[in-house]
Amino acid sequence: MTITVQLKDASRYIDEIAQSQLPYGCAMALTETSKKIGSDLAVMSGQRFHTTTPWSKKHKAARLGAMPASVTAASFVTLPANKNHGIADMKAVLLNQHWGLSEQMDDHSTIRKPAKSKYLWVPMSDRKKTTRPGKLIQAIKSGKQGSRLFIGEGKGGHVYIFKRTSKKRYPIQPMFLRRRTQTIEPRIDFKRIAMRRAQRYMDYYFEKCMDQAIRTAKWT
Repeated sequence: MTITVQLKDASRYIDEIAQSQLPYGCAMALTETSKKIGSDLAVMSGQRFHTTTPWSKKHKAARLGAMPASVTAASFVTLPANKNHGIADMKAVLLNQHWGLSEQMDDHSTIRKPAKSKYLWVPMSDRKKTTRPGKLIQAIKSGKQGSRLFIGEGKGGHVYIFKRTSKKRYPIQPMFLRRRTQTIEPRIDFKRIAMRRAQRYMDYYFEKCMDQAIRTAKWT
């Protein structure tokens, strides 16, 4: 037995299905695009930053309608697009909730100032170097570190927090530098990377997600 249909009617019906599933496909494609860019940035963070915690180099997607704070153990978070918001207002949001990385992933320099105190304690970029301070000002007694941490003067009269790594008095490692302000130059341009990849990823995921949306449509 052979069954035939008019191509015109079939095409119109498929177009109707595609149109009804368009919001779902767009929302899914936007969300997948954001997740892919977030995963790329998480990998870059692991390559560029070596002193961050493991969770600061991970990406996760939140539940639809959830707040970023609901996502734990991940620095990069995708807030999914909602199909009910309409094509014009639909968006997926990618953000970084790790305050230490957010300034390192901006598109401009940031000047950090102390909120309440007079100075900032800035982590040293190379903590493996050891030195002999010119003058030890005071010992810091804090938990297990106890007398192993000291505030002292280094070269040029700069004030550091030093750490004693052995039972010997010297040498000791400078851990933090006291500064009135800190200028932070971004090491990863979050916005530029996202803009360069967004269209390419969106083209791929839109076709894939629309195919899935049409396949899973309810035929009535």
